[in-house]
Amino acid sequence: MASFPTIDYFISSSYYNSDVGFLKPSRFETVWTFPREGIPNAPANMGKKLADNIDSIETPGISISASEGPLRNKFGEREIGGTISATFFESGNLELKDFFWNWIEMIQSNTSDTSNYTRKYFSEVVGGLIVYPILNTVSGEDIPDNRNKKEVFGELFPVSVNSYAFGIAQENEVLKTSVSFKYRKYEIMLKSATTASTASTNNGAT
Repeated sequence: MASFPTIDYFISSSYYNSDVGFLKPSRFETVWTFPREGIPNAPANMGKKLADNIDSIETPGISISASEGPLRNKFGEREIGGTISATFFESGNLELKDFFWNWIEMIQSNTSDTSNYTRKYFSEVVGGLIVYPILNTVSGEDIPDNRNKKEVFGELFPVSVNSYAFGIAQENEVLKTSVSFKYRKYEIMLKSATTASTASTNNGAT
């Protein structure tokens, strides 16, 4: 007869009792980078505003498909869910919607607003994103510098911004801006890895 681990074994041997504990989805940080020439009319500290005002973010998953043939099994191409969804608390002057609106318009235009030349490279209109899950301990106390592995997205750009619904009955609601992003590079890496430039090198700074 098969024996199953006890709850005591689970507590003593699982991630729960390790130095990092379980990962809580409510604890995270984000770091944003933007195109080299910047977004038209964007405040200098927009990277910090995005990090401070973010309400939630949904990062992609990954999947593969497999089929069985008469000669051999075949795995299809892996599919990376290449859309990131982020929601931000909007400011009173619609600053965030204006920022992403201008970024999308910059992508659609092939002429630079700052130096009046024709863009030739995709890298000139994309930025990057790093998502840090914040680790926790069993005791509930933060460990020093408790960011560990991170998700790094390179060549990131927004593809859509949500519409707003205004109404008298919504006087107690806080307006939020939801943005969808696409990206071309993705990696999970340690926070200390020097190759974090996947998302930031040649893409400007926040």
